[in-house]
This record gives sequence, structure tokens and C-alpha cells, in this order.
Amino acid sequence: ENFNQILSSSTHSESRRLGRFLQDFMLILEKYRENKDKVFDEFSKLEACKITLHNNQHKIMNHEDFCTEFRSMHRSLTIFLVYLMQSNNLLWQKNAILVLNELQLVFPRVL
Repeated sequence: ENFNQILSSSTHSESRRLGRFLQDFMLILEKYRENKDKVFDEFSKLEACKITLHNNQHKIMNHEDFCTEFRSMHRSLTIFLVYLMQSNNLLWQKNAILVLNELQLVFPRVL
């Protein structure tokens, strides 16, 4: 929902910058998805890679967990962009298209 709010109130320049940021972010994450060793060596050391379990214990994200989250992020991004493009608001539609234009190297990707 935050993504929709950001894009629905962004200028065209801000939408392009957001698209470029997302492209860089997704390129970095794609490198981790492709290489299991990098996930363990680098990515799993980050605080964001700790999964909180039911009993408030933490589990380190493994490669399979990471790939699941990455696919979920792709799915959410698709849902948000489709929602914006199907709206009747021309500004939302244009902003979604501008973001997609910046993301074309990395999104959509079959995972």
C-alpha cells in the first residue's frame, strides 16, 4: 500500500528516480538469488535477514527463504503497478508506466 501512496503523489521525475532506485535494488537482490554462497556469506549477516518465529526466536534466512521473499516482492510489485495502471487517474497511470520503463531490465522476470 505504501508503494501506491508514494507513486500516487509523486511527480514524473520522482517516479523515474523511484524506478531507478528499484532497478538498482532488484539487481543487487538478483545477484543473491543467483548465487547461494553469496546469500550465506554476505546477505544472511544483515539484521533484515533474521526471521522472527512464533516464540520470538530468530532464524537466519537461508537461500530458499530469500528466494521465496524475492518472488513475493515481485508479485507485490506487479499487483501495485497493475492497480495503478487500471485506475482512472491519469497521473497514477503515467507514474506506473514511468517506473516500469526504468525497471525494464530487471522486471518482470520469471523466477
